[in-house]
Amino acid sequence: AGILAFLNPFGSEFPTTGAENPIYWAISAAVATVSVVAPFSLLLVVNRPLARASKKLSECNAALLGYDAAVQFSDVNTVMVDAKALFPAGSVQVKKLKRWQKKNSVVKTSVDEAIHTDGILSYPFYDMTLGNKDLLKKVDNCIYEDNCGVTGWIGTKRVMLGGRALMEMHNIDLPNKKNERKYCPEGLEPVYLAVSGEIVAMFVVGMTANPEIQAALSELQSRGITVLVHTTDSLVTVENLADLFELDASLIKVLPHEAHDEYSESTKYTSRGSGGLSCCGTFTSFARGVMAAKSLVRDFSVSKAVMLGTSALGLLLVLIMVLLRHMSLLTPSVITLYNTAAALVMAAVQSVRKY
Repeated sequence: AGILAFLNPFGSEFPTTGAENPIYWAISAAVATVSVVAPFSLLLVVNRPLARASKKLSECNAALLGYDAAVQFSDVNTVMVDAKALFPAGSVQVKKLKRWQKKNSVVKTSVDEAIHTDGILSYPFYDMTLGNKDLLKKVDNCIYEDNCGVTGWIGTKRVMLGGRALMEMHNIDLPNKKNERKYCPEGLEPVYLAVSGEIVAMFVVGMTANPEIQAALSELQSRGITVLVHTTDSLVTVENLADLFELDASLIKVLPHEAHDEYSESTKYTSRGSGGLSCCGTFTSFARGVMAAKSLVRDFSVSKAVMLGTSALGLLLVLIMVLLRHMSLLTPSVITLYNTAAALVMAAVQSVRKY
């Protein structure tokens, strides 16, 4: 632009001493060009989306710390979560307890003693014991049978907690399905407790979807993110999760027993590490952080496009003024007004995005 102004001088357009010097016009055109292609909106490309996202994420106790963190977590296509995070307290309820032990059984076990679990049933079971942890005895050699339930040992007694498939797998006598449905109507799920090879009780369990968690799961799936669920419960299956939360079953996976050690290693406590994406520990805050990262990277790209577009337009206008010798329009006030208008356009485009 400066070279063009020098070769195509404005002459004595302004009655100012020295204004007819081509170098004057060349320097003026060059400065105007730099001012247009280094606009105010450059400051808003990254900082304003980050500020808006941070303000919104703070409402759910999450934080995304800077541009690098947003770029890093924007590539996430899979998240791992424990089933207990998907079913907070109140989401799972034991509607009914049916004792099923035979009258002549030699197994003498209190139901309260045998319902120690760390799955989604832990909350209702804890309530059943009235918070008395002394009733919950230590379970040894606990093994998760994929999609069926758990088996373990309390002293010399083998204890199993799970669905019908788990009991059939271990050849344990079960009530017929007609009798089962008598106590467990449609919409509820049975969970059997067996001790030393005999059915002790059937828990009739109801599950409800937490609206916030359902919305977060739906948003994750709308962005093609697969959810890997860690669980030891027979109730948590791909089919049940898809039906309950109204999700696409193809984007839900339940971790098999073989992957539990890897899950534990990945989610164990560490005293040091990167906190680029931080949350309060709830699934909603975690998911919102991941989704914000994906939205931010897209917004960075849109903002860059708007900035480059307005800068290119400004450069074109400067060149036209230089070629047509309309220096009267190429003033600091006009350039400031143009940059301000370009910044307002970018702010308006950025305001459309919700985090």
